[in-house]
Amino acid sequence: MVSKYKPLLLKKNLINGFRKIGLRNGKIIMLYVNLKPFYKTTNIPYPTLTKIIVKAVKHFKPKSILVPSFTYSVTKSKKFDVHKNKSEVGRFSEEIRLNFSKTRTLDPVFSVMDVKNWLANQRKINTNISFGHHSIWKRLFEKNCIMINLGIKYFVSTQVHYIEKIKNVSYRKNKKFNIKILENERKLKNMKYTFFARDLGKNRLLNWKKIFLTLLNYKYLKSFFFKKIRISLIETKAFHKVLNSKINLNSYFLVEK
Repeated sequence: MVSKYKPLLLKKNLINGFRKIGLRNGKIIMLYVNLKPFYKTTNIPYPTLTKIIVKAVKHFKPKSILVPSFTYSVTKSKKFDVHKNKSEVGRFSEEIRLNFSKTRTLDPVFSVMDVKNWLANQRKINTNISFGHHSIWKRLFEKNCIMINLGIKYFVSTQVHYIEKIKNVSYRKNKKFNIKILENERKLKNMKYTFFARDLGKNRLLNWKKIFLTLLNYKYLKSFFFKKIRISLIETKAFHKVLNSKINLNSYFLVEK
């Protein structure tokens, strides 16, 4: 059993690491986190790890701390309760939903939570379509959101699907669903939802390793390590710049080996 690492020391190491790779004050931040390697390394309980990461990011006085809370199963159940549907993208996301989230968007599949209040004040965000015009992903691109990965082997970001939508890649297509949305116990609405989904007939999966190595090669992706756990950061517009240039040359760049 790994001896328990001191939570305050972990917070200090994260803050110093974020500062080292250029995280600045006052930014909009999107977190993608895998808590498992942190738990294995520190033996700090999952809820405490979540709290430490949030506090370390808050040190930089961000406008917003966003976390994905995706619910892919809604495409089968056709029902989405914004307050009760569990996040299906990991323990960190679910800890945020239960203990830190102040706002959750009404996108039934790709909902996003905010630990602060920025998201609640955003107007004209279309939650009826996953990655299209006026989606949250376009807004985050316009605001040049900082995307941070913690404990993830390569680098992942949902912005890649917004890029695919802009480029109208042939291996994804629009799928339409009629979904019941429950905002609270009294407010139920029917939504016609358009999901720019993977075309299963073409069976194309994203090559995250290739994407990661490409971002590294262009030197936009900045990383540091905590006990061999990679923590990486990139601005949204730099992410788009690199991948758009590659897709312009090869529309299958993101999914080829």
